[in-house]
Amino acid sequence: MQREMLRDTVEINADQLRSLKDQYGQHKILPPGYEKIALWSLSFFPELKNNRIHFKLRSTGAPLSTRPAWGGVFRSAGKRTYIVFINNGGEDRFGSVFRNASIPAQIGIIGHELSHIVNFAQKSTFGLMGMGISHVSKGYMDRFEFYTDSLAIAHGLGSYQKEWAAIFDKMFANSSMENPFKSNSTPTGERYMSAATIEEYMKKMGYR
Repeated sequence: MQREMLRDTVEINADQLRSLKDQYGQHKILPPGYEKIALWSLSFFPELKNNRIHFKLRSTGAPLSTRPAWGGVFRSAGKRTYIVFINNGGEDRFGSVFRNASIPAQIGIIGHELSHIVNFAQKSTFGLMGMGISHVSKGYMDRFEFYTDSLAIAHGLGSYQKEWAAIFDKMFANSSMENPFKSNSTPTGERYMSAATIEEYMKKMGYR
């Protein structure tokens, strides 16, 4: 069963925020202004409680992206640091998307990035290196991102993911831009799941 969706960070009061920090904020660096949504997202991933995760703001690149810190590839899984980059200022094609998204949509994409960390944390050094090499393959990346969406759904974030997916569904439906995330390598022809696909997978996993 899905938890009731958080619609606005003001719904988290000071006591709840303190509890979230105590439970999920250890070994985490949280950027000012994003503590509540980051902690709420982390609460869906109790297995990441002891992982070192640094959320960093930047003004270029994709809306969000995640990778192990430099040098962390060569450390054991429990000693690595992972960095989640949040583009909250760029004015390029996707730069302002996260900043202008609703709270549920922001939680949805953060949940996708944390699902990457769940995946990374299960890999050995050689496993991470192999994954990095495989990133040059479009087919691999399509399957990798599609699987990551399914992992986030399995953690109970499907409703939030639908909010984020709807932004991109609308973006490409209302413009002349061709969707760059079409795929020949996934069951639905998508690198990232559409809102309709997320709904379908939620039903398959028993979420409403």
